[in-house]
Amino acid sequence: NNMGKKTLILIMGLVLIFAAIGACFSVKEESSENEKKESIIDSPFGISIAGFLSNQDYEKSLSLMKEVGAGTARFMSRWGGLHWAQVEPKKGVFDWSIPDRYYFRAKENGLDIFINIYPDAPSWDSSSEYKQEYPNDMEEYLKFVRMAAERYDGDGIEDAPGHPKINTWEVLVELERNYWGKEDASAGGNKWWGGTPEEYADLFVKTYEAIKSANPDATVMTYGANMLANIKKGGVDAITKPLLKEIKRF
Repeated sequence: NNMGKKTLILIMGLVLIFAAIGACFSVKEESSENEKKESIIDSPFGISIAGFLSNQDYEKSLSLMKEVGAGTARFMSRWGGLHWAQVEPKKGVFDWSIPDRYYFRAKENGLDIFINIYPDAPSWDSSSEYKQEYPNDMEEYLKFVRMAAERYDGDGIEDAPGHPKINTWEVLVELERNYWGKEDASAGGNKWWGGTPEEYADLFVKTYEAIKSANPDATVMTYGANMLANIKKGGVDAITKPLLKEIKRF
């Protein structure tokens, strides 16, 4: 009987040891998988999506971005940028279905999300010939911004389906596009930005504060300058310098 008890105790001890070893391997494998995912997100490289977002290869493109070592997908312009006119086509009526789908797919592929946000006015706010301008209804625009920041902050409160998180926001892009058409934008250049540098500075600060109120950890950037237009067509003196000077004043 004593021998039987000792044998039983020995067997139980071995079972516990093997169970512990198995648990260690399980934790190690899970940790390894998490490390793989984190290594993608921690990559310093990003790719700007332009030209293929509406194609059938979108899913494949996101997968290829991950394969080549990119950790960030940048959504800009009509290729996944966040547009006020698209999301709020009627005042007080919001449709997030398109950006929700794009950003969730990026998250599924382990990619960090960087977007450009645009104040392109819905038809109910403006009938301007310019694609982008200072909003007439600034309060409604800022409501859109705050809702977007809350929807895409990944905190589980009023999130988009799947909880995609936008870590980096860029307010508009390439204000110098006005100078692509002619030397003098006021003489009929590209009708891109209809405001002044001072109005952009005010728009940027208000957008920054609205995003930060919902997601304090977000990075909010000024627009990326178009160097071709700046260097060749006078955009530095006409737009970039006064704009940065005004933001610095804020």
